Amino acid sequence: MKKSFFKNYSLAEVKVREATSNDPWGPSSSILSEIAELTENVVLFTEIMAMLWKRMNDHGKNWRHVYKALIVLEYIIKKGSERVAQQCKENIFAINTLKDFRFVDDNGKDQGVNVREKSKHIVALLKNDTQLKSERSCVLKTNETSAQSSHGLGSDRKKNKTETGSSSSASPTSNGAYHIPTAGSRGTQVNQPTSTTSQQSTIAGVLHATHEPKSFNETPAASSSQQPVKVTSVVTSTPVMSSAFGPQIEMSENDFCMLKSIVSNYYDRHGCLIMLKVLFADLVRKHKLDSVTSTMDLLNALAASGDVSHDDITILYDTINLTGHLALQSEIRKQFQLFPDVKQRLVTRFTKYRQKIMQFGMGIGEQDVVKIDGYYNNPVMKYESSWKMVYDLEYRQIIKENKIKEFIALLNDLNLPWAAELLE
Repeated sequence: MKKSFFKNYSLAEVKVREATSNDPWGPSSSILSEIAELTENVVLFTEIMAMLWKRMNDHGKNWRHVYKALIVLEYIIKKGSERVAQQCKENIFAINTLKDFRFVDDNGKDQGVNVREKSKHIVALLKNDTQLKSERSCVLKTNETSAQSSHGLGSDRKKNKTETGSSSSASPTSNGAYHIPTAGSRGTQVNQPTSTTSQQSTIAGVLHATHEPKSFNETPAASSSQQPVKVTSVVTSTPVMSSAFGPQIEMSENDFCMLKSIVSNYYDRHGCLIMLKVLFADLVRKHKLDSVTSTMDLLNALAASGDVSHDDITILYDTINLTGHLALQSEIRKQFQLFPDVKQRLVTRFTKYRQKIMQFGMGIGEQDVVKIDGYYNNPVMKYESSWKMVYDLEYRQIIKENKIKEFIALLNDLNLPWAAELLE
């Protein structure tokens, strides 16, 4: 069983990780088709794209992650939701940078050539609207379409089963995946592990648009999000208190100050202050939100109001969970080894409305912001980000819990049904 299944990933994230694994064969036509279909759901679309961008940001010996992510991306550009192509056009620079991708393996082979060629092809497709429209039309008319490229993935996996043959072309296995023959292993077929498809998707009211993929070297987490995290065989001076929602770290005032510093430095480094202002809008007074200039200011304001303290850091768990910055956990665990997996915990300190606002801020794109800005502002505000817009519209009470249905109706009138769905 693949390691993804031991993690608390959603079904969409698992599919993408399976399709972009380090296995020496290309993604199967069936899983590509499944991923393409999932992009029609706005929530799953966000999860899929976030995972693909993370995979494309990999490097070195994980070059297959990058190459396979491009294979998946090309497929869903052609056969998935139209939002895929729209987001790719908005972030075309990220794909274009891969034209310089380099990795030479131990045998001196340049494995980066496939990445470079695939990225150039996708960029050219995105820049040619006529060709893109034609490609999508052709794909939709074809019953069996394989948009994957199955060359250059190499093989460094132990062979379990051999089949004599002289052809060097990629051949499909029983489940539709492709084995990639390489020099020295021509005609050799590797058994494909049976993929698990029964995992249920659990979307706990939050999009992980910036979800960091976890290292394969991490200890597997419990598979059920309803079970408390079990922390065992880890030596640390920081004791843990149990709670109905998972373990609580018991820490001194000095430890608490250190934790605030780690959290503050991380979020400030990633430019998340305005997003955190939106998240804490129900807990910190507006005049205080306007005056804070760092995450530490926000954390101190929460401490002053009793929302966080050395003996109750629940709100920090919820903050990491809702903002999707799970990489922050790794930084915290360097100092506090028993810091729990926030995805194993229920969100308790933020209302369902606030959680939906966070979904909305993470899920809408640049063009969505432009449309909404143009409707409400004359002259337009030219918001720097979706968070700037949400913060402003909440302040003006355009976005408000008891008026949210009116705002949703407006989004539908602006032909932004995916944005409306995030708030429903």
